[in-house]
Amino acid sequence: MQAKRTNWAPWDGATLVASAPVKPVIEVTAQTSSYESVLLMGVRVNIVKRGPLPKQGIVLGQGGCGAGQDERPFDVDLDPTPPKVIAVQGTKPLTQFPFRIEAADPEVFVLNISDTSDECWFTIELDWVKQGEPGTTVVDDRGKPFHVMGAGGRPRYVPGGGPTAVDGLVQGG
Repeated sequence: MQAKRTNWAPWDGATLVASAPVKPVIEVTAQTSSYESVLLMGVRVNIVKRGPLPKQGIVLGQGGCGAGQDERPFDVDLDPTPPKVIAVQGTKPLTQFPFRIEAADPEVFVLNISDTSDECWFTIELDWVKQGEPGTTVVDDRGKPFHVMGAGGRPRYVPGGGPTAVDGLVQGG
């Protein structure tokens, strides 16, 4: 089974901030590389490293839009150990595992990263079975763990505006 992240692009040297009302989103496209279906057994988040929030930095707002794509959304809470990955209603029926992925029908899983109280590095792991053989596919940020953090009371800015409650990218810190 193949899986890849499809929309993770933090600015060079920036860290995505996980804080309401705008949450970082990681899209994972999963498909089988053969004509045989794959049974996806679950999605989990593996914390690679945790740390306290940096003492400096600002939050720069990040706009976003998009619609019309069929997706299977999940809310991800990084604070508990292990992190919680919870299926939520999207444009398709609620995802329940085990879940079958067909060759001609790749699936897009959208992971909405919730507010976190610290700085966190993590990977996403998809457990699957194909022809009775189990496997795990690790999804990361081009060979490195994903990197997010809470806003921690920092000033927040959006392009062309003043301080605001919109979260996005942290530059510096």
